[in-house]
Amino acid sequence: MTNPIPHLFLVLPLTFIATRYCESGAGHALAKAVWDKFCDLSEDLGKTPAGAAAKLSSIDALRRRLAETAQRLQIYAQQTANLRDSEKAATLATYFAGLANSAASQAAGGEAQNLIKASADAAYAKGRLDELLSLMAQTQGSSHGCLVDNSDETQPPPSSGKINGKQCTLNLKHTPAPYTKPTTLGPDGFTTNPVPTNKGNNGQTGTKNCALLKLQAAGLGAGEAVKATTISYGGGIFTGTQADDHLTGTKLTDIKATHASTPNIWGAAHAALQTIDELNLERHTNETTNDDPNSDVIRATTLVTINKESTEGEEGTIKAKSMFPKPAHEDISKFIIKMEAHKVAKGELGLPADTPLGQIAGEEKLTALLVRSSLALSKKKQDLIAEMKKKDAEKNAKTAEEKEKECNTKGNDKQDECEKLESQGCVFNKDRKDGEKCTLSENAKKEAGKEAAENQETEKDGKTDCKKHDNKKDCEAENEGLAANAPRKCGWIDYVDGTGKLPKPECRSSSFLLNKQLALVAAFLDLTWFSEIFFDKFHKFS
Repeated sequence: MTNPIPHLFLVLPLTFIATRYCESGAGHALAKAVWDKFCDLSEDLGKTPAGAAAKLSSIDALRRRLAETAQRLQIYAQQTANLRDSEKAATLATYFAGLANSAASQAAGGEAQNLIKASADAAYAKGRLDELLSLMAQTQGSSHGCLVDNSDETQPPPSSGKINGKQCTLNLKHTPAPYTKPTTLGPDGFTTNPVPTNKGNNGQTGTKNCALLKLQAAGLGAGEAVKATTISYGGGIFTGTQADDHLTGTKLTDIKATHASTPNIWGAAHAALQTIDELNLERHTNETTNDDPNSDVIRATTLVTINKESTEGEEGTIKAKSMFPKPAHEDISKFIIKMEAHKVAKGELGLPADTPLGQIAGEEKLTALLVRSSLALSKKKQDLIAEMKKKDAEKNAKTAEEKEKECNTKGNDKQDECEKLESQGCVFNKDRKDGEKCTLSENAKKEAGKEAAENQETEKDGKTDCKKHDNKKDCEAENEGLAANAPRKCGWIDYVDGTGKLPKPECRSSSFLLNKQLALVAAFLDLTWFSEIFFDKFHKFS
């Protein structure tokens, strides 16, 4: 009889060797320390669409605020009696309209495209990871399973978006939500490597087997080793080798550098989260700390006050610095507060009481108020011109009448006396009634009419005889006899909006000053109407 003892000693080493072989590559289940980090990644990636939508919504909300501020400034420019404030408001209206257009173009163009791509990349990575987790989570058995807890027990299938209490939704989310920074997002990659990056790591447990991870024998290869030397899981989040079943995690913590040279799914996923997180709204606002006006303010100043598109040269810069003294950002903010405190009269747009302009919101309502203000200002100009024409006509008519009376009186119905007045336009007419035989000639009457027409035309152009006065007393004497609420004929000024301080004071007509204010507000009316059309189309698109 054969002695069994030697055989026993032979079997024991073989059993030990087989056991060691199984331990080293048996396709063991993933430990909780691994798969719960997968769940964290999946949850963050699932928030990407809502995060992108929230950022786009923020841009549009900012665009609305900027556009409304621009409209309020235009309204204020038309309604304020302070010409310097009118010029300042007109300039800032153009500036804020530019910021609003910039935000709108980003929301409808570059930023929107980046966010759409980011959402797609993140959703794709989540889908690859979720499919892997979903399969592994459904492999629970007594001795088999792919996910185990800290007690090495296999996990039940997902329920209510959780795996054994761990949030792991494993599906798409379309619920709108405010943007929150992903907890797994780092500057150069993700904050952790779920599967350790060293080959043959301790990311698995030896108590349960997972056929999905077994590549060397019966398992994924269904009875034989797979042909591929390396198998990729979850879009490359980790790999397994056919030679020894060892798993190796992708180094996610510095995936940014890897992705730059070799684009991959997880590099794209990190870039997606980073794109959404770093979307900066600051550049579309006036929230700066510049002491001097920035380039956009200088451009708006040049457009409105100098009527030039190019900002070459120092003219626009000097004007902007004069208009917005240091610190410019504080001066602009204070002016906005002043503008928003301006009261819109009761009854406008059905307002029940005088209302601060800053409390009137909505682009449609502000546009209506802007148009009404523009029409009122245009009517004011036309009324003033008509009144000036009427007064000039009355003045010139009175002058002709006085000349006629002078001929009547000095001529005294005597031909020889009347002929002495020929240089004054007087002629003798024996057929006229007594007291009027010495009368003003027809040519003299025509000359008087021509003079009246010329005076009306020069007044229409804002060029009156006011400029002939070289001192304040004579200038303001032109206004003597006018009612308190009547427009002034002339004004003594030392500053002209859009030009600055004059080398020396001048006497200017009131129509010149009104035309100046009208020119300022007209500079951006077309921009307002264009913006309304563009923004309406944008909202329909979005």
